[in-house]
Amino acid sequence: MAKKKIDVNRIKTYYIRHNISLEKLAKRYKVSRATINKYKKNDDEDWDKLKKDYSDEIAKKTLEELKEKDKQALVDAQRELDNVLYSAIDVLKEIAKDDKQFKRYSTSPNERMMMGEVEYIGEKVDTKAFMNYIKAVSEINAIIKSKTDINTANDSINVLFEDYNNEYSE
Repeated sequence: MAKKKIDVNRIKTYYIRHNISLEKLAKRYKVSRATINKYKKNDDEDWDKLKKDYSDEIAKKTLEELKEKDKQALVDAQRELDNVLYSAIDVLKEIAKDDKQFKRYSTSPNERMMMGEVEYIGEKVDTKAFMNYIKAVSEINAIIKSKTDINTANDSINVLFEDYNNEYSE
C-alpha cells in the first residue's frame, strides 16, 4: 500500500487562518496529532506565532474598516445636520421678512368657524412667538460661532476645522 502524500503547507495555512485545535486539524486532514506536531516542530517558522500575527492583522484590518465606516457615518450625519441648520436659517429669513409674522395668533376650531379664518392677525406682537424666534436665532448663532473664529478687529472669519475623527472638513 502506497503512503499518501501530505500537503504540509496546506495544513499549516489552514491552522494559521482558522481557530482550530491540533486534534481537529489532524482529524480534518486524516493524519495523527503526532504527525501534525512533527510538522509543526520541524518547521523553521513558528506556527503559533504566525497564527497570532495573522489573527492580529485581521483584527487590525477589521478595526480600521469599522473606524472608517464610523468616520464616514459621522461625516454624513454632520453634513445632514449642517443642511438642517441652513434650512432653519432660510426659514428664519422668511419669517423676518413678514411684518405680520409676530402678530399671528392661533385660533380654536370654533373661532375659525366663526371668523372663517385659520389664524387671527392682531395689532399686538405675540411675545412668545417673538421670543421663540430670538431663541432660535441665538442658538443658530452659537452653532455658527462654535464653527468659526470671528475677529471683528480686522473683519476676518476663520473656519475652524476639527480633527477628522470629530468633524469633517471640506
